This record gives sequence, C-alpha cells and structure tokens, in this order.
Amino acid sequence: MPRPRRRRPPVIRDPLLPLGPKTIRAQISKDTLAYTNPLAAELTRSLNARAAAGARNIAGVSDELARSLMSYQGQVGGIYDRSIGQQSALNTQVADRLAAAGQGAADTLRARLAQSGGNPGLADALAKTGQGASAAGFATGAAEIGQLTSNRASGEQYASALPGIAKLSGLQGIRELQARKMQELDEGMADIRSRGLAFGAQAAGEARTREFNKAVAMRGYGLDEAKIIAGQQKVQTQQAAATRRTQIQQRNANQRAANQQAAQTERTQIQQRNANKRATERAAQTGSQVDMAQSRARGYYVDKHGRPILSKQGGRMWLPLRSRDVYKNKKAPKKDEKKTESASGLNPDG
Repeated sequence: MPRPRRRRPPVIRDPLLPLGPKTIRAQISKDTLAYTNPLAAELTRSLNARAAAGARNIAGVSDELARSLMSYQGQVGGIYDRSIGQQSALNTQVADRLAAAGQGAADTLRARLAQSGGNPGLADALAKTGQGASAAGFATGAAEIGQLTSNRASGEQYASALPGIAKLSGLQGIRELQARKMQELDEGMADIRSRGLAFGAQAAGEARTREFNKAVAMRGYGLDEAKIIAGQQKVQTQQAAATRRTQIQQRNANQRAANQQAAQTERTQIQQRNANKRATERAAQTGSQVDMAQSRARGYYVDKHGRPILSKQGGRMWLPLRSRDVYKNKKAPKKDEKKTESASGLNPDG
C-alpha cells in the first residue's frame, strides 16, 4: 500500500512582517492592472458597438439609395424619348406646312402668269424655293433631335453611375467612421493610462504608510511620540511628492496628446492641400475645373460634369482619408511655448 502523504501544516504568515520593495511594486502593478483593464475593455467594447451600428446604418442608407437610383436611368431615357418624339412630329408638321405653302403660292402665280401670258418658269422657281425652305427647316429640326439623342446618352450614362456613387459614398462614410473610432480609442486609452498612474501613486503612498505602521506595531510602540510624528510627516511628504509627480506626468501626457493631435491635423491639411493642388493642375491640363462637392461625395476628384480627373498613370485621383476631419480651430503649440515648457521641466517630449 502506498504510504499516505503527510500534510504540511499551513504556513501562517505574520501580517506585521515587512514587505520588500519588489513585492510592493508587484502588488501595486497587479492592483493597477485590475483597475485599468476593465476600463479599457469597456471602452473598447463600447466604441466597437457604436462603430458597428454606425457602419450598418451607413451601409443600409447607401444601399437603399443605390436601389432607388437604379430606375433613374430608365426614367431619363423615357423623358428624352418623349422629347425626341414631340420634336420629330413638330419638324414634320413645319416642313409639310412650308412645302404646302410654297406649292400653293406657286400654283397661284402660275395661274396668273397663264392669264397674263407670262413665263410659267417663275412659278416653278417659287415652288422649288418652298421645297428648299421645307428641307432646310427639317434639317434644322433633325440637328436638334440629334442633340437631344446625344444628351440622352450622357444623361443615361450619368444615371447609370449614380448607384455606384451612392455605394462609394457609403464606403467613404464607413472609413471615416472607423478613423474617428480609432481616434476616440487613442484618447480614451490615454485617459485610462493617466488614471492608472494616479491610482498607482495613491497605492504606493498607502503601501508606505502601511509598512510604517507595521514597523511601529512590531516594535511595540517603543518609539517616542516625536519620532512617530516625524515618520508620519515623512510619509506625508513622500505622498505629496508622488502626487506632484503624478500631476506632472498627467500634464505631460495631456500635452503630448495635444501635440500629436495638432501634428496629425497639420499633416492632414497638408495632404489635402497637396492633393487639391495636383487635381487642380491635372484638371487645368484638360481644360476643366475640379468640383469639390461631388469629389467629397465620391471619394475621388471629378470635374464639373462628374467625369473623374485622372492622374498621369491614368488612374483616379483619390481624396486623402479623413479629409473631412480636419480640426481647423486647433493649432500646434508655438516654438516659444515649447521652450517655456522645457525650461519649467514639463517638456511633453521628455
């Protein structure tokens, strides 16, 4: 039979034994993570849920708009067909009236010339003149019909592109929504890190106070009151110094976040200006102008007629991502302000 294992007696740790600095730091780190991890998880879950709901809403609206625009091409063709039919009938009526009027005038003239013994060739010339006027009027009407036919083709082409434009606008909106979500996530994580630093500083101060009280209790309160008060004052001084360091770290973190936001805004503005300049130059080379309203809706540059502006390689010239999220009222700190912060020990880059 196997020998039964002897149970070791439970280790009872003296609660008054002092803890080493490494143990204290490990405990503070564990407590800080237990405080910040749920906050970060809740922030991530909330932003993901909002972004997913927004993306579904944008996709639903853009798809519904694309479906409603699919029948627009047939409506445009029907409108132009009716106009072409009416113009053709009008042209035929005008030509017939001109021919009939010319022939009637020629018959009248021929009858009078026959009575007076004149030359009947004048009547034939008048009839030909009426026929020529009829043919000229019909030709003019045919040119107008040709213009309507050309306009119909352009209108149907534009109408056929509208569903695709609606879907591209939806995709652009989803990309911008994702970009805003990432920005809010970065800002929220920076705030959680700052709160974690404050929590850790407070926990460190409480740990120092607890270790001091344990040391006093182990000595059986053999210290005089003056030493106890001096020790308490030392702990309070250390706590105040830790609080000041936490405040400085918080200000530095906020300043770094503001500088990063200003730099990102400036980079986005520069990218937008450069892209607008390149698109304007390419449009000028083809004798057209950039339509920024349609370009923002589609996500790429187009001219006044909705035609894409192509690059030198023949591809579309896309707008930079997050081109609408430029914060015009936020500016990067000036050089003098950076020098002042560096001199006061609050350099955000340090």
